[in-house]
Amino acid sequence: MREGLQKDRLSAELKKAKEARKSLYYPKVNIRIGGGLFITDSSINSMLATNAKFITENWIAKADLLYKFAGMERQPSGSWGKGHAFGIFINYGKQSYGNLSKVLVQSGIGNKLDSTKPARGSFEIDSGLMLREEFRISGGMGLMHYNLVNDGQYSNAAKQYFIMTAGISPRLKSFLEMDFNLSWLLIDDKFYPRVNVNLIILLKCKR
Repeated sequence: MREGLQKDRLSAELKKAKEARKSLYYPKVNIRIGGGLFITDSSINSMLATNAKFITENWIAKADLLYKFAGMERQPSGSWGKGHAFGIFINYGKQSYGNLSKVLVQSGIGNKLDSTKPARGSFEIDSGLMLREEFRISGGMGLMHYNLVNDGQYSNAAKQYFIMTAGISPRLKSFLEMDFNLSWLLIDDKFYPRVNVNLIILLKCKR
């Protein structure tokens, strides 16, 4: 019986030592996976009222990779707080005719968009900083695809653009975040505002 108690005590001490050792290492890598909606500008209210397909045609799926390099601090509870991170932000989604017509009007393409066809995909990749894993500043490039109709001729086309983003990502739970991003799209030497709102699943890696 004494041997059994000693084994139990040793097992408990070993488990406690392992947990203490794990607590010495903070999670350096965060993987963020989620999705939400694209919103163009202040005309959102009229867009929602006139376009029943706004939600299904303006969705976004995203995957972010963050590497924390500074600012990690221990909390009184022993857990690690939010640190500063370098991030790569990848978006894929679709934008409706209503959204694209606003950002392509300056280039002369806006009035040639085919409003009868479903939305086509767009891809974006940014890199930048997440301060305290919450405040984002980033920049990168994107490629949008769309349908054209000109003199009865239908075709597919694409346009490359630059993008700058500022955002905030409040943490709701240890594994759940919201994402509010305001972007400026530089298309044909003119800036266009765009907002996306997302729900994010947060995965943390020790190393």
